[in-house]
Amino acid sequence: MGLPDMLEDLPTACDVGTKKNSKGYKLHIDSAEGGIPISCILTSASAHDSQVAIPLAKISNERVNGRLNDEFGGRVVC
Repeated sequence: MGLPDMLEDLPTACDVGTKKNSKGYKLHIDSAEGGIPISCILTSASAHDSQVAIPLAKISNERVNGRLNDEFGGRVVC
């Protein structure tokens, strides 16, 4: 499964999460040493961190290696 397919499978609609019935979105951030952010993905509140870990790591790896040039169909990838 490629990175665009992984991102497509992530939930993005505003919904209710599992902890304290938090409604909204989650911003998953991958950072380098010293807390410098490399990449982030915005998902619905119900998305589990483990669902986002592999796509986020792939984005970070491609950014660090200077190979991320694709657009992801309107997905929030920063």
